[in-house]
Amino acid sequence: MTTFARELAGALEEFGVRHAFGVSGGAISFFWSALAGTGIRVTHFRHESGAAFAACEASVESGAPVVVFVTSGPGITNVLTGMYAARYEAARVILVSASSESAMHGRRPIQETGPLTLPQQGIFTAGPLFDHAEVVRDPARLPEVVGALAGGLARRRFLAHLSLTLPVQRAAVEPVPAPAAATPPPDGAAEYAAQAYALLRGQPWVMWVGGGMRGHAGPARRLARAAGVPVMATPRGKGVIAEDDPAYLGVTGFAGHATVLAHLAEHPPEYTVVLGNSLGDFGTGYDPGYAPASAFVHVDTDPTVYGRAYPATKTVQVPCDAGRFCAELAALYEADPAPPLDLGLRPFAFDDRPGTPLDPGYVMGAVQSVLVEGGVPVLAETGNTLAWAISRLRFADPRGWRAPSGLVGSMGHFSSGVVGAALASGRPCAALVGDGSMLMLNEVSTAVHTGAPAIWVVFNDASYNMCAQGAAQLGLSNVDCAIPPTDFALLATALGAGGSRVEDPADLAPALAAAVRAGAPYVVDVHIDPSRPAPTMNRVAGLLRDSGRRP
Repeated sequence: MTTFARELAGALEEFGVRHAFGVSGGAISFFWSALAGTGIRVTHFRHESGAAFAACEASVESGAPVVVFVTSGPGITNVLTGMYAARYEAARVILVSASSESAMHGRRPIQETGPLTLPQQGIFTAGPLFDHAEVVRDPARLPEVVGALAGGLARRRFLAHLSLTLPVQRAAVEPVPAPAAATPPPDGAAEYAAQAYALLRGQPWVMWVGGGMRGHAGPARRLARAAGVPVMATPRGKGVIAEDDPAYLGVTGFAGHATVLAHLAEHPPEYTVVLGNSLGDFGTGYDPGYAPASAFVHVDTDPTVYGRAYPATKTVQVPCDAGRFCAELAALYEADPAPPLDLGLRPFAFDDRPGTPLDPGYVMGAVQSVLVEGGVPVLAETGNTLAWAISRLRFADPRGWRAPSGLVGSMGHFSSGVVGAALASGRPCAALVGDGSMLMLNEVSTAVHTGAPAIWVVFNDASYNMCAQGAAQLGLSNVDCAIPPTDFALLATALGAGGSRVEDPADLAPALAAAVRAGAPYVVDVHIDPSRPAPTMNRVAGLLRDSGRRP
């Protein structure tokens, strides 16, 4: 005989889980201990949301499922923001929480978790947040629980929540062999590609790639070459097509490039093939200039995305895997390939000059040369920092770039998630974050404890500057966005990490290089010019458009 907690932990290891992140508590202690008895690396974080963000990024980086463990009550409420962010990523995350026993409900046990203290629908049951969720009160349900996880983990995206009572965690059970993860059935990609080929052949069309193509850059590039079509990318799709490719138009949506809309206006496509892209606000701003003359050919396994963003434009629905679709369609074009396409566009030139305080665009130039071209993955946090990164950085490989989901866009995602990425990859990973995000949530202490080679490049302007600049552009007043000046390099050293304070342009590249060489947690505190407007005017125009006003 063994225990429920040990059997569940063992099954998770069999399913490929190599990391478990969380914050302990008495009510989850038996499962926490059981995890530590496996080959899974258990990491204790400083905040539950930080653990969830890190789990999301570890799963994206490794492709493997990751566990998050939390205690009852505030453990569950604290973790939900991070799980909400993971919902919209190509991640597989299993949350295991502690639950109060039914007999204790209403008796006010410590950190009570039950229908009298927390909403049940959607948190403890499947719904918009979790693909599978349940409170396990009967240890005899172990085979069904393990089977549900096996089926879910066959998907590219999967979020589960198992809430375990203490009696269940320590209950004696018979060993249950973990079933193999299910194989997804064929999705008809060849047939859909043949139909699309008949529609597109001989017509002007453009590819629009998003973050969902991060793992399918090869097929996407193959299709673009064979079809000889221009390619544009959402902010999360940067690098799917190398950003120095002669057929690359630029970035759409938030902080996007004016070259894209200019080209589409001059050379309107009949069709736009949408790949790994939900056409949400972050990637489009709902700008009508992105709409094709005839139809979107939208390839997505999520049926809820079709026609939502551009209801006035026809959508041809293609419900299959975008990578397989690209490979099948490329093969059809390769029988009679189009000539190579050169749009005549060349790398963007910007007037970013060194000065004190530092121009944020100039800082991105150093990030490009030291981090991006040095092979260090870059994760850009929500805010002005993200806008500068989208506009300025150039990637040849999508695996070197991460931007947050526009649907969530939580501050703290990458200031804590970078630890998960670094632990999963075992190499330096860099988060570009604002001072507001760094103060809101970071896991520098966790990185120090684990030795994770995480790098934080803090764009320090003593302000929530996206809010400040946006309010000014919208004509709003009486908005206080100031943050007391903070020495993040000093804070880093206080936590046991390395740190550099950068105010002089001559110190910038050496500080970034030192962070990479450290191979350990390191914070580069860069003091930037708060008066330099970030490239977010298209976002402001979108806000005015959404409110019914003309920008």
